[in-house]
Amino acid sequence: MGIISLDEPDDGRRPTAESLQIIELFAQGAALTIENAQLVAELRLLNADLQEMVTAQAQLLYSLEQLAGYGGPRKSHSEGGGQRGAAGWGGHTERDG
Repeated sequence: MGIISLDEPDDGRRPTAESLQIIELFAQGAALTIENAQLVAELRLLNADLQEMVTAQAQLLYSLEQLAGYGGPRKSHSEGGGQRGAAGWGGHTERDG
């Protein structure tokens, strides 16, 4: 952060309306730059959190698949193809009767 002081200029002259406009534009640009940097930092933190959640979800899904003994679509012993039950997880479907 910073301060723009106009109280005691080095040359002793008061700022003109034109120079005040330039200073105001500079201050607005500086404020936008600071806000942008804060938003980028927040976005990076949120992105890191999201990446951790995606990794945890993938690990959980892998663990669930291992527990269920499901490594992908399996062939049925009688039909020679197809998935197990509903969505391949052993659930009951209308086709099963």
